[in-house]
Amino acid sequence: MNKKIIAFGLSFILVLSLHAIQPGADNAVRQAGKKALPHLNITAQAGITAYSADNEAIPLGEPVRRIFRNNNSRGTVDTLDWGIGGTVNFGFFPGDVMMEVYKAPTDLIMYGVGVDVFGWNTDEFTPSLKVEVWRPGTGGYPYLTDGTTYPSSVMDGGGWVGYAHTADNDTTHYPDTSYVSDNLWNGFTYGVCDSDTVVANNQPLMGTKVLPSGFIDAVITNPGGTDPATGLYWIDFTQDGGATFATGEYIAVVVTYLETGAGDPLVDASRIGLLSGVAGAIYPHVGLKFYNIPDCGGTGGESGWYIRQYNWRFAYAVELTGDMPPTIDVMSALPTTLSTADRAFEAEISDTNPSGGTIGIATATFSYQLDSLTATVNDITMTDNSDGTFSCTVPGQAIGTGVYWSVTAVDVNGNSTSSFTAFYSIFEPTAGLPLVFNNQALSGIEDYLDWTASYDVWESAFGGLSDELLVHYDLVIEMGGKGPDNNSDDAIIAWWGGGKTYIVSADEWLYIRYGSTGVVPAGTNVARSVLGIDSFEGDINYSGSGDDAAISRLTAVTGDAIGGALATFLSDSSLYLNYDPSYETGGTNWLDSVDPVDGYTVALKAYPGVLDSADQANPDTTTFPVAIYGQAGNGGKSVFMSFDVEALNTAPDYFWVGAPYYNNWLDANYPGIYVSGPLPTVLVNPLLASIAWAEGVVGTGNEVSIPSRFELKGNYPNPFNPTTSIVYVIDTKADISITVYNMLGQQIANLFNGNVTPGSHEVKWNGIDNSGHAVASGVYFYRVETVGQTLTGKMMLLK
Repeated sequence: MNKKIIAFGLSFILVLSLHAIQPGADNAVRQAGKKALPHLNITAQAGITAYSADNEAIPLGEPVRRIFRNNNSRGTVDTLDWGIGGTVNFGFFPGDVMMEVYKAPTDLIMYGVGVDVFGWNTDEFTPSLKVEVWRPGTGGYPYLTDGTTYPSSVMDGGGWVGYAHTADNDTTHYPDTSYVSDNLWNGFTYGVCDSDTVVANNQPLMGTKVLPSGFIDAVITNPGGTDPATGLYWIDFTQDGGATFATGEYIAVVVTYLETGAGDPLVDASRIGLLSGVAGAIYPHVGLKFYNIPDCGGTGGESGWYIRQYNWRFAYAVELTGDMPPTIDVMSALPTTLSTADRAFEAEISDTNPSGGTIGIATATFSYQLDSLTATVNDITMTDNSDGTFSCTVPGQAIGTGVYWSVTAVDVNGNSTSSFTAFYSIFEPTAGLPLVFNNQALSGIEDYLDWTASYDVWESAFGGLSDELLVHYDLVIEMGGKGPDNNSDDAIIAWWGGGKTYIVSADEWLYIRYGSTGVVPAGTNVARSVLGIDSFEGDINYSGSGDDAAISRLTAVTGDAIGGALATFLSDSSLYLNYDPSYETGGTNWLDSVDPVDGYTVALKAYPGVLDSADQANPDTTTFPVAIYGQAGNGGKSVFMSFDVEALNTAPDYFWVGAPYYNNWLDANYPGIYVSGPLPTVLVNPLLASIAWAEGVVGTGNEVSIPSRFELKGNYPNPFNPTTSIVYVIDTKADISITVYNMLGQQIANLFNGNVTPGSHEVKWNGIDNSGHAVASGVYFYRVETVGQTLTGKMMLLK
C-alpha cells in the first residue's frame, strides 16, 4: 500500500475536525472500522514494565516502546505508546500543562494523538484540554544547552527546571518563551519561592510547535452530563498533513488545561485526571508537568516545570516510513524467586521494514549482570525457534543475588533494539523480620509501614506466598489482596498456628474469594479458621450510594487494644475518621462489614453508605464491624481489616492516620495521648497497633544474639538513593535517639526516639527532612545516642 492510500485511510477513519473522538459509542464505531487504523485503543495492551531495584538508576538502550496494532499484515500504520500500564490517576488544574516525549523508532508521520482521560472535573464547568505536538530538537527537552541530557536524578521534588517569564518580572511564569513576546527563559539562579536552584545549562523545553499547523486549537472538551465518558480521546491531525519526524528525533505532545471556560483552580472539583503510569526507570524521563496555579504549588515548592516519574499514557497514530529496528513484543516474566535453579526464557521478536528493504532477525542476545550495573556483562546467544520466538536458559544464582537483565535484537540490516533493563533477585528471607505481602502492587509500600522498623517485602509480581517462603516468618502482613492469582490460602493454612500472626488489610479480599454472596463456607478456610470471619456483607458503602469513589465514615472502639488509641485521639481532638481511598491512593471504595466468630474482638466499625453533602454519615444508622482480631485455639493470632489501612484520614482537621509516620508527629503535638510499648509512637495507625497487639500477646519471636557492646555498624548502601539503613548493636535495654545533620551541623531529621531491647537494630532514612521535604544531594552526618554514649557516622546522598 502506498503512502497516499494510507493517508487517505487515516483521514477516512478519523473524524475530519480538530475536535476529539470521544470514548463511548463513537469510539466503538471507529474501532470496528477495518481500514488503516483498526486498533487505536490501548486499553488491552500487554506492555513490559521497567523495573528498578537496589537503589541503582537503570540505563536503557533506546528509550522507546513500540506497540503495533496492525494484526493483519504488519503494515506501516500503527499506534505507538510507552507500553507502561496505567496505575495512577494523575490530576491537573486550570492553567497546568502536561508534556510527554517519545523517541521516533524510525522515520514516521504523526497523524493523531490519543489522551487517556481517567476522570473529568466534578464542578459545573465544561472545560477543554488543548492538544499540541511540538518538535523539541536540540533546543528543547531532554537536551541542555551543552548538548547533554538532564541527569536521571532530576525528577519529582528535585526535578524543577524553571519557566519562562517577562524581562522585568521573574515571578510571572509561562510554559514557554513563545507564550508572550520578549519572554526570557529562567534568567535566575534560585527560585522565587525558596532557595531551590535550577539545573545548570537548562533551556526552553518545548521547541517548535508543529501540530496543529493553523490557528485553530485542537481541543478535548468535557462532554458534560452526570457521568461524562472517560477513556481514550483521539485528536485528528490528518487535515494538517501530519508531522514528519526522523529516526531518533524526540516528539513532544503537550496538553494544556485551558483556563477559559474552567472553574476555580484552587478548588478540588476542578481537577481533571489523566491515566498515567510509573515510568521513573525510563531515562531520559518522559513526563513533565507545568504547575501554574497556585503560585509555588509545584511538587518541590516552585512554580513552573517539573520532570516527573510518570508517563501520561498518550498514544500516537503514525505512518512508519523508514527501516524499523526489531520489535521485542513479549518476553517471559522473570520475577524475584526463592529458587536457585536455572530458568527458561523466551521472547517474541519480529522485524519490519516500511521502506521496503530486507527483513529478518540476525541475532538475539540475553545479557545479565550480577548485583551491580557496573559488574561484568554476561551474554547468552538466544536460539531461533523459527516461529518468531527466541529462547535461552538463564543460569541459576545463589540466594541473595540480584540479576539485571535485558534482551538485544539485531536485524539483517544492522538495526538493533534493546529492551528495558529489568531486575530480579534470589529472595533472601531475613530471620526475625516480619514479611509484608504487597498483594496489590502498592507503589512505595515502605511509606505505609513503620519506617523506624525493618520488613521483608514480597511483591505481588513475584507470585503468591509459598510454604518455602512462609517457613521463615512468624508475622505476615498482607496489604491489598486484589489479585486472585496470588491467593495463598492453602499456604497460610499450613503455616498458621502457635507463635504465628497473620494480618490482612485489604479492600477486596473477601470479594476475590466469595464474590458478593456474604457467605463464608463452613469447614477449614482462611477467612473462617484463621481470620475469624463468620459471614460478611459486601460493599456496605455502595449498596445505598452507587458511588465507589465516595468517602465512608468509620469509628474506633474505645478502650480496645487495636482501636483504643485511635478512638482516644479522635475524641480528644474532636475529629472524625474517614475511609477515603480515592484521595489517598487513587483506589476505589468497596468496604465490607464482617461478622466475627465467637472469641474474636471488634476494633473498628463503619456506617453504611457514604458521607452526605455536609460530609456527615447518617447518625441514625447502626454501625457494622470492619476490623476484627483474635487468637485461635491453636495459638495463632490474626487481624482482619476490610479496608486498605493506608486510606484512613480524619476530618475536619486532616491527619493521614493511615501513614505510620504521622504517629511520630501526633506524639509530639498530642503528648497526652500515648500508648506504652516497644514503639515510641501514638499507635493511632491500626496496622501498627495490630503489630503491637500481636507482639504483646506472644512476644516478637525476633530475638537475636545479644552483643556485648554499643557499636555503630554504619549505613548501607553508602552512597545511597533513595534510602539507606543505619545499623547499630547494643547490649542492654536503653533509650536511643537517632538524628541526621547537614554539613553545617543543623539538625534536619529525627529518625528515632525510644526504648530498644538488646540486640541488632536497623533504622531507614529516605532523604526526607522533618518538614517532609526531600533534601539535596550531599554529605550528611547521623548520630546514634544513648545515656553517656554517642556514635557518629557519615553518609552521602546522590541524586
